[in-house]
Amino acid sequence: MSTIRKIFIFSLVTFSGLLLIGALFLLFFVDINSYKAKLEATASNALGLDVKVDGRIGLGFFPSICSVCAIAYRLN
Repeated sequence: MSTIRKIFIFSLVTFSGLLLIGALFLLFFVDINSYKAKLEATASNALGLDVKVDGRIGLGFFPSICSVCAIAYRLN
């Protein structure tokens, strides 16, 4: 195998490993529900509606990065 190919594969594996460690850190050590009030305020300003998040917010990484929450809104 050429040196350039070895460096490329090593860099790709290293980047993937760091990305996985970062995702696991977010999943286990960051409380996404602490951002609920800011999310509600930002959504209310953007939509012009009174937005309230009911329940807990979930964060997932498989099969794609997603945030799951139940959003209820009331028309002004």
